[in-house]
Amino acid sequence: MLSVSYLYFDRQTPMPADLFSKGMSLLPAGEQEKIGKFHRWQDAQAGMLGKILLRRELMKIYPAATDILAQLTYSRFRKPFLENVPVDFNISHSGNIVICAVSTNGRIGVDVEVVQPVELSYLAPQMQETEWQEIQAAPDIYRSFFYHWTRKEALLKANGKGLHLPMNAIGVHNNSAIIEEEKWYLSELNLGNEVVCHLATACPVPENEIQVQEIFFDVLTA
Repeated sequence: MLSVSYLYFDRQTPMPADLFSKGMSLLPAGEQEKIGKFHRWQDAQAGMLGKILLRRELMKIYPAATDILAQLTYSRFRKPFLENVPVDFNISHSGNIVICAVSTNGRIGVDVEVVQPVELSYLAPQMQETEWQEIQAAPDIYRSFFYHWTRKEALLKANGKGLHLPMNAIGVHNNSAIIEEEKWYLSELNLGNEVVCHLATACPVPENEIQVQEIFFDVLTA
């Protein structure tokens, strides 16, 4: 099983306090504490929504495990996982979108980015020469940049070491890449014109086997 859920939220106005409290009440104390440390309400809200999506996806597999997030453990690279539970998951958020991917078929990584102007000269060293050439030649230079960026981020998150590995050392060929002698596969997810998203998996996954669903705020009251 490979399931992906995503949710758009308003980054201009905080959600109603009672709705935020309802969402927080579904999370274990440790996760509530982490979310409470965010200085910006947008980050706290995105963090809470990401964990709610994760809880929802995990309960599809383990319906009775309402407290499953209490079992979250973090690796030395700060990647969360569930010890002795045969699932892998990853959460990403950017701008006004949060996404969560859950797999019972090996490790995964997901990255989503809102397409927007960025200082490309600062980020160019993260790309390989051929990637940078493609970006510069693209009709939409920012979309092309985030296309390459999300591929690399998803791969690094699947690997589990995040940015502890150099992004410019990763080369993608035919939607796959080898990192530390492990082969990974990439799928692009279409979540709307405003964002770019990629999913990295430990084995190739046909597009029709990736369950993608948009979730709305009623997830917090279900």
